[in-house]
Amino acid sequence: MRKAGAAVAKLRFGSPEHCCELDDRTLAHLAVVIVDELRRNDGFPFTFQDEVGATTVWLSLNVPLEFDFDDPAAMGVSINRDWVLALQRAARTAHGLRLVAEPVSSPVTTGSPGGMR
Repeated sequence: MRKAGAAVAKLRFGSPEHCCELDDRTLAHLAVVIVDELRRNDGFPFTFQDEVGATTVWLSLNVPLEFDFDDPAAMGVSINRDWVLALQRAARTAHGLRLVAEPVSSPVTTGSPGGMR
């Protein structure tokens, strides 16, 4: 879910297309995790809240995927390593990737989503 008053970034995926609205910072962190998992050729469930309730979709290399940032500068946000690790841990469970709150820690890297190892 996106924060009230935040810009609307979108994660679009699947056919027919699904869309998850988020703030740019959250999408940047999800992009790091999703790209990393897909680079490993790992498919996984992704659960998010939408206007209907909770939706779970399967993400894999066979699913069309688009990261649509509201502000192109958001791709260079500081990435919170602890948040990425928490999201990765979630993605690698039977329940799959889901949004978790951003832990308070120092950002460790900047750059395009998917650029963190």
